[in-house]
Amino acid sequence: MSLKFGLDPVGSFFLVLFTCMWIVSGIYAAGHGISQTNKKRFWACYVLTYIMLACLCVSQSYLTMYLSFVLMSILAAQFVCHDGEDLTFFAAVVYLVHAAAGAVLGIPAFFILKKYCGSQSFAAGGSLISSYLADTPAKLLVIIFLTILAFSTAAGIFPFHSWIPEAQPSASAPVSAALSGVVTKASILCVIRVIFFVFGADVIRGSWVQYVLSIMALLTIIMGSVVAYQQKFFARRLAYSSVGQLSYILFGIFSLGPVGLLGAFLHIVYHSLIKSCMYMATGAIMAENSTQKGAAPSAVQRARSLSVVSSFEGLGLQMPFTFGCIAVCSFGLIGIPPVAGFLSRWYLATGSLAEGLKVISWLGPAVMLLSALVISAYLFPVLIHAYFPTKETPVTCGEAGKGMLYPAIFLAIVIVLLGIFAQPLVDIINGFIPGLF
Repeated sequence: MSLKFGLDPVGSFFLVLFTCMWIVSGIYAAGHGISQTNKKRFWACYVLTYIMLACLCVSQSYLTMYLSFVLMSILAAQFVCHDGEDLTFFAAVVYLVHAAAGAVLGIPAFFILKKYCGSQSFAAGGSLISSYLADTPAKLLVIIFLTILAFSTAAGIFPFHSWIPEAQPSASAPVSAALSGVVTKASILCVIRVIFFVFGADVIRGSWVQYVLSIMALLTIIMGSVVAYQQKFFARRLAYSSVGQLSYILFGIFSLGPVGLLGAFLHIVYHSLIKSCMYMATGAIMAENSTQKGAAPSAVQRARSLSVVSSFEGLGLQMPFTFGCIAVCSFGLIGIPPVAGFLSRWYLATGSLAEGLKVISWLGPAVMLLSALVISAYLFPVLIHAYFPTKETPVTCGEAGKGMLYPAIFLAIVIVLLGIFAQPLVDIINGFIPGLF
């Protein structure tokens, strides 16, 4: 085995997405303001994490991808706790424990690649020796399952989801935007590589591996939505929402069909934009309110107390652009057309029905519909509190600074435009999906 690098259409797709989102997150971070004590540490983690994300995109072998992912996870943990807060340190430890569990699950693949795969390099369609496609050994399916699960762990699949509601709400807003918008998508890239470039979709299609992974993804969608509904802190609602939304993507990938895969790639882009924008807007609200109330914006405990949904009473009238961004993102998460988010769900649902996986085929769309209703139940009250206060509220704050506000508005505009003018993006994705089979 050796380190191999190169660019293919899938790697290029993720590299462009990661780079664009990382730049916007960096602009937001500069506007958010990092304390002088933590500034050097923050920007060092910011640059180094991006370098490893780029390495992950250009990886062309399992060894290269594995090492890049492990190093990226370690740096991302440093990114989470750069501010030295006890709460963020605990969140980083939880994240590292989950990352370590995933790394361990990914180790057995090294022992079977040489025996079962004709090449150590990635190959579109998989590099599994053809004789094993017709008669797949049971132990090979177990290894394939563990390897996919290894990288799904970082995408928050149940029961390995607890790091997301710990890390994302605890970290500062710039870090949360980067984590939810970019870092979680790195694990999705690894899952795609393992299925379509190492083993191949054909060896998994119709096996117990496909059914178990699909069920796990659907359980995570429901669990993430229901638990998000129960949270009183808005940031934690967003975190558990991410748990469910990431499994939308995983479910599309596990459908192993071109339509479902198209929905998954679209949702990768849409969710990256929506959650980054949502955390940026939330960070602007907490920073502006904490400043007004005399609390340091970097104090995680106090910032959390300011993100209680009931504390948003009337803020939509005082911060119209910020809450306009939250409204756009809410419509996207629910899947209300024409905002980005509806089209990806449409392809995910039709892709599930097209694959004919017995109960899974119709259960997938039903779960997504139920999830959309639950998402409505925990996001609409936020907007109602903000725009239709039950009592007269004094003017306590205004919009955050331009450095925080403009990146969020930019992403909100892109979310709307990609919902209305989605065809160019669909064409780009359809251009390389057939080559994965």
